[in-house]
Amino acid sequence: MRIDFRALPERALVIHGGQHKTGSSAIQNTLASQRATLREQGWLYPQTGCLLQEETGHRHRKLMSEIKRGQEMPLWRKLRDEIRDWPGRVLVSHENFFSPHVDPAILRTQVPEDREVYLLAYLRHPADYVESCYREWVRRWKYSGTLHDHYLQRRGYLDVEAQAQAWQDAFGAGHVLLRPYDRAHFEGGSVLTDFLAQLGMNPSLANVPAACNDSLNSAQVMVYLVANQLHASPLKRDALADLLADAKQAAAQFGEWESDDAVRSSPQHEKLETLQYVLNAAATSHRIMEDWLLSEIEGTHLEAFRRTLAVHGAGRETLQTSSYASLPHGAGLFNPSLRNAIERLIS
Repeated sequence: MRIDFRALPERALVIHGGQHKTGSSAIQNTLASQRATLREQGWLYPQTGCLLQEETGHRHRKLMSEIKRGQEMPLWRKLRDEIRDWPGRVLVSHENFFSPHVDPAILRTQVPEDREVYLLAYLRHPADYVESCYREWVRRWKYSGTLHDHYLQRRGYLDVEAQAQAWQDAFGAGHVLLRPYDRAHFEGGSVLTDFLAQLGMNPSLANVPAACNDSLNSAQVMVYLVANQLHASPLKRDALADLLADAKQAAAQFGEWESDDAVRSSPQHEKLETLQYVLNAAATSHRIMEDWLLSEIEGTHLEAFRRTLAVHGAGRETLQTSSYASLPHGAGLFNPSLRNAIERLIS
């Protein structure tokens, strides 16, 4: 069944619910920066409950948090006031609206009766979801556990069938549209252009530059992970992580240091040898996920993702491959020698 959101009721309220790491930051920053243009097209991206955070997205985190807590909801009362006299459609966005921690039945109680609620969310290959979220959590939330620990803590987010059913129970099957986060299936070539196309918005909005919430490469993840475990200096951590952002550029910088007689004769030269070891580890793209965990996640969750997307019109070829699966597992990233080298550089 192909659910079409291009001709929603004039007073529809659309919830954009993620998932995490599916281009939500670019979507949210575009919507926030183009509020005036959206209003001209009949859409309101409310100010109420919207946190202005360029890197993570200008998103409605406070509105999501109130629904998540399920208690007093002063911001939802304020939102109802903001949208009461708006004759057009309303769009609210935060990744956690489509999650095991938000009950859409509670959200239903906070929406004016004259506004029908619709959910639009993107599903990423489950292995890519776990790996990309781990990289984000290590960087942003100072996570210090293993990837397997992280997977065990987030298995509920991978139960997409249960989450989709909860939204359908609250608002109806025709009010839920789940799209594959899969470049082969994006209308217009990107998740932003696809998002605009699904809601019948003017595609010119996609021409506005939007900040992207990029992931760390594998070597940078290791720097952050070691720093998190050691509570190391953020300045030294960031300096090393920035150097590892581009392996070719880092190698060129290292070559300049190596050719500098003053550096070669200084006590810091020993650190250059340590740095060379770390740079060698960063020269190749790796995935952090081990083969056995990749197999476990695909075997446990992938079929449910495809089954759920098929209900919404996606073909069986959707999410056939993981973008991380094609990369070799970076076993060397976790050897004690590399960890010790990183520790020496940031301590």
